[in-house]
Amino acid sequence: MNSNMPCIFTPCETALMLRLGKNKVYSLLKSGDIEAVRVGRKILVPLSAINRYINNQLCYNRSNSNSLNLSVIQKE
Repeated sequence: MNSNMPCIFTPCETALMLRLGKNKVYSLLKSGDIEAVRVGRKILVPLSAINRYINNQLCYNRSNSNSLNLSVIQKE
C-alpha cells in the first residue's frame, strides 16, 4: 500500500474510487453494504470497508456466474 494514501475516505472519495455515483455510495452506506464511521456530522469510510465491499462483490459474482447462462458475442 502506498504510504501517502490515506486510510479513510469521504463518501465522495469512495464514489470516485469505486466509480459509482455519490447517491449509490450513500445508499450502500445506509444499507450497511459498506461500513462507515461517523465523526460528528461527517461520514468516513475506512479503506478496509471499501476492500471488504469489493471482495464481497467478487465472491457474489463468482458464485452467481455458475448459475447464469453467459454467452460471448463474437464479431464476424
